[in-house]
Amino acid sequence: MKKYLLTLIFLTFISCSEGYEQNFDSYADFSKANQRNKSWFPEIIFSDATNLKNFSYLRSHTVFGSFNYTNHKKYDSIFLVSEKVDQKSLQRKLLTIEKLRPDWIENTDSIKFDSLELVKFGHFYLAKNNSKSKILYWNIGEKNKNGL
Repeated sequence: MKKYLLTLIFLTFISCSEGYEQNFDSYADFSKANQRNKSWFPEIIFSDATNLKNFSYLRSHTVFGSFNYTNHKKYDSIFLVSEKVDQKSLQRKLLTIEKLRPDWIENTDSIKFDSLELVKFGHFYLAKNNSKSKILYWNIGEKNKNGL
């Protein structure tokens, strides 16, 4: 019994410390995911979203993600009313989690922040690239009321 308990504790520790990757080609695929998996994404994913990617770390509550969109007006309106984020401040925060960054997210020094709109939405930092119709997002170890 003791052996099984130790194995369970070890597996739990390993699963919490390693990253978990999720990829969805479309909103339709994303909408089929369970609510627990969806909670690692910001609550601004709408039916026009494609190429949804997410890499999360349960232990540190760190999240990296991106998705493409077509409904510019909807996302523009969200960015218009959301809390603006200082570029330098966000860069400093991202550098603290750089070693956790998945390969498909540009490294912090390569991101062209001047061409992005930056806001804080809930516990996520969002960066919108209008010319590529793409949103990058990060949670830098901050929890929300729901526990994420």
